[in-house]
Amino acid sequence: MKIYCILFDTFPRHPEIEELFKSKGLHFGDYLTQPDTVTTMISMFSGCRPSEMRDTGIGHSHTYANLSDKDKKIWDDKILLKHLPDDWKIHIHAMPPTRGMTVQLGDVGQCTTM
Repeated sequence: MKIYCILFDTFPRHPEIEELFKSKGLHFGDYLTQPDTVTTMISMFSGCRPSEMRDTGIGHSHTYANLSDKDKKIWDDKILLKHLPDDWKIHIHAMPPTRGMTVQLGDVGQCTTM
């Protein structure tokens, strides 16, 4: 089984996008986002608001890298991907590092970025 979650970080949504998804038998729904893509993705991966992940909030970059080991453990425990079976392969497709987007999820087993 493959599960895909595709975030179109755009507003307003175009009706043709919804029609395309539905024509392929895929579910299409709205998601109330955060002020930027980073915090939106963190809330999708954790089920938490950014202020619940870190009481001082989440910056656009380097938040995870700047956490102490203790805080990284607390963060990692909140990431939903950590609670999936070990044999699940997780692929995250994002902008390449040359565009400034990196994925910091901590140790989630077989997690690769594309």
